Amino acid sequence: MLITNVMAVSVDGRIASHANESDSERLALGFTNGDDFNHLLGLLKATDAVIVGSSSLKASGRAFSYLNDRGVYPIWAVLTNRGLPAGQPFYEQAELTRWLVSPQPLQLPHYSGVLRNIVSGELSPAQAAVAALSAAGVERVLLFGGASVNREFYAADLVDRLIVTICPLVLARSDAVPLIQPDLPSPVYLRLASSQVMGNLVILSYDLMKRATHGLTRPD
Repeated sequence: MLITNVMAVSVDGRIASHANESDSERLALGFTNGDDFNHLLGLLKATDAVIVGSSSLKASGRAFSYLNDRGVYPIWAVLTNRGLPAGQPFYEQAELTRWLVSPQPLQLPHYSGVLRNIVSGELSPAQAAVAALSAAGVERVLLFGGASVNREFYAADLVDRLIVTICPLVLARSDAVPLIQPDLPSPVYLRLASSQVMGNLVILSYDLMKRATHGLTRPD
């Protein structure tokens, strides 16, 4: 399984100007544009599953609903502690295979249509999501975060690739949201795989250097 973290960040490394920022606010600030959306759409068409936190999903309103290059909709696995509120558009997207991953069983609305509630139990939600997707035969995963979900995956050494779009703005706000919420147990080292200029955006693709059994395998 290949897990790719896909994020758009400001030049000073922030993914949102404040917690629970909506997609319309992000668009107005300059976090996304048509070029970035087309780039994201290409990634979605080459994936089998998407992992996202409930706060990010609520900010977006709904999941992206596009067939992939195998002619099926990717699985959407949402990490959440308390579930999603009633009336969430995600519940109405019946064409998608939808999972909620939570520490404890959730009480879902009877109309939710969610195929599975995966209970993490002794595993972290990140580990539980990856185990369930692996058991389902998933090979390609996009991790959409946000910051606290990213921290779980990086802390558990579960991310293989980071694709980050550098957006031409600087936020410099104390309440802006970082790419990864502190704290990580150890630094994460990356190796640049490719770079691309797309209009006023720069897209960087990094491969993560995996931890060795005795210490960290660092870049050359």
